[in-house]
Amino acid sequence: MKVLHISGDAQIGGIETFLATLARNNSLDRTSRHDFAFTPEGPAIETIRRTGAQVHYLGGGNVSYKYPKALHLARGRLNEICEYYQYDVGVFHNYPFLVAAFADVLWRRGVKMVRYFHNEIVPHSKLERLVRLFYTRFLDLSVFDSRFLLDRMPTPKGTVVYYPVDRQIELTADKRGEIRRKFATSTYDPVVIQVCRMARRKGHARLLHALASLKSVRWTCWIVGGPQGGDQRANEIAYLDSLKSLATELGISDRVRFLGTRTDVPELLAAADIFCHPNTYPPEPFGIAFVEALQAGLPVVTTAMGGPTEIISERCGFLVPPEDNAALADALRRLLTEHGLREEMSISARARGEVFKPSVQIPLLNAALATALADS
Repeated sequence: MKVLHISGDAQIGGIETFLATLARNNSLDRTSRHDFAFTPEGPAIETIRRTGAQVHYLGGGNVSYKYPKALHLARGRLNEICEYYQYDVGVFHNYPFLVAAFADVLWRRGVKMVRYFHNEIVPHSKLERLVRLFYTRFLDLSVFDSRFLLDRMPTPKGTVVYYPVDRQIELTADKRGEIRRKFATSTYDPVVIQVCRMARRKGHARLLHALASLKSVRWTCWIVGGPQGGDQRANEIAYLDSLKSLATELGISDRVRFLGTRTDVPELLAAADIFCHPNTYPPEPFGIAFVEALQAGLPVVTTAMGGPTEIISERCGFLVPPEDNAALADALRRLLTEHGLREEMSISARARGEVFKPSVQIPLLNAALATALADS
């Protein structure tokens, strides 16, 4: 089964990380081959190309009905690609404009179509209504990255497949110490780490306030993630500056390290002790970072809503009520001060992380995509 994944974003986010994982593990399940097509340019293209996977750039840039020339070029390129490579299944990732722009192109080539939902869509937007009214008939399957997301958007022929995650590594004691020294962090201080994009809904401020209430406890905090390119860069820079100012106001700036955008996240997780991601509304639909933390053996503290409730159990972390800052601080206090609890949850975290390994999830994804061909 030859699968073409079509994405409308080439920055490095959750969807692109998922696609890169598929690319790295293309040889894992010989029943299927995954290729990739992007409408914009961005770092995800080169990341996936380095795995040896086939990557197509549709060359449309701003592919929308506002830019008819770019849309026309992208549609023509996709038609040529499908004719040459003879794909069996095309997967539209999340964005309704991809379905509206390209569904008829794949249909004319006899390519079965799947829409993969990664985030909650806005059902009343004009484009989403258009897609549901005119283009849903082209779709042979809808895949959701969590039960939470499927329940929020009931769809005929819908199924759930979790992201495959393969970021687990082991560090020697010397390497762990080396990484900590690089960020002026004591070997003896528990490290609380958060890894995500610079967005208010990720809950950075909640984490800083919780840690500020635990000044009598030993800890260092690593905040990993920085402003990315694109339309939101200016907002993300301003948000990061506000977090640095908040750390200063709370009197904890000497214990918080802002590490910026990193390519060594697995190593950083392996050198940390606790993963905290106290996201606010809207809920996270899944969250690759949670699984990466589990696979690194980190107990997780997060908010009890959305997809993370399907990932985290009471054996490997704490699910705290939304906006309950006291519960958040108490969960962190327990993990920071109760070494035995932290070790016990670390063992359970690694076991839970096994469920999301590519060797488990990619065959499940391929089996789901194969159902789109079953009605052929």
